[in-house]
Amino acid sequence: MILIAFEDAAFGLPEIKVGIVGAACFLSRILPQPLVRYMAYSGEPIAAGEMKNLGVILRVVPRDQLFDAAMQIAEQFVQRPPLALRGFKKAMNINEEVRLKEKYLAEIEFTRQLMASEDFQEALHAFMEKRKPVFKGR
Repeated sequence: MILIAFEDAAFGLPEIKVGIVGAACFLSRILPQPLVRYMAYSGEPIAAGEMKNLGVILRVVPRDQLFDAAMQIAEQFVQRPPLALRGFKKAMNINEEVRLKEKYLAEIEFTRQLMASEDFQEALHAFMEKRKPVFKGR
C-alpha cells in the first residue's frame, strides 16, 4: 500500500464514538500498535502531515494535485520489470495478509455483540439528535 494524501486529510478509527469496534486490524498494517491503540480507544483522527512524519504517507500534496502525484508514482512503477514487480506485489500481499482474516473476524464479532447493547442504541440516537451520547456500560 502506498498512500498519498491531500493536505487537510485526516485518518482515524471513529467507531468507538458510536460504541462499536472498528477496523483496527487494517490500520495496524501501517501504523505501530501503540498509535493504533490510541486511535482506536480515543476515536481521534491523525492529520495527514503527522502520518507523513510517521512514514505512513509517502506524500502530502494540495488537494488539486493528488491525482498528478499518484500518476507520477504509477509512472515510476511501469518502468520496472513487470514480472519482478508482480512477484514483489504477490509476496508482500501474502505476508501482509497472514492472519488478517482472523483479526478482522474478531473485530466483527465484537461489533455484532455491541450492536445489541443499550450503549450502541444511545450512540445512534445521540448521533441523529446531534448531541453527546451518555454511555452506561450496558
